Amino acid sequence: MIQLRLSRRRFGTLTSVGAIVAILQTQIEAANKVAGGKVRHSACKWCYKDIPLEDFCLAAKEIGLESVELLNPKDFATVKKHGLHCAMVSFPTIEGPGGMKIGPIPKG
Repeated sequence: MIQLRLSRRRFGTLTSVGAIVAILQTQIEAANKVAGGKVRHSACKWCYKDIPLEDFCLAAKEIGLESVELLNPKDFATVKKHGLHCAMVSFPTIEGPGGMKIGPIPKG
């Protein structure tokens, strides 16, 4: 007999991911029928901030997403590991001329 031990928090997260996967998969299939399969789907991670990126990537790949958006560069290895990419980065900032921060929306 195998005994699986999950915390309530982890169980809640996995249950939430499962529900989101089911809903999104239905919507993606419907959109693909309308567009003749020519739609390339992605999702923004910040909308699902309570789901760990690893779990999110597994679910995203399972339902046919190609990209997870608005991540930081430190997250690229995780999405790449799951065969996904990030087409739009959150807002990495660099220091520009005169010390001005360049990258966030106001100075992008």
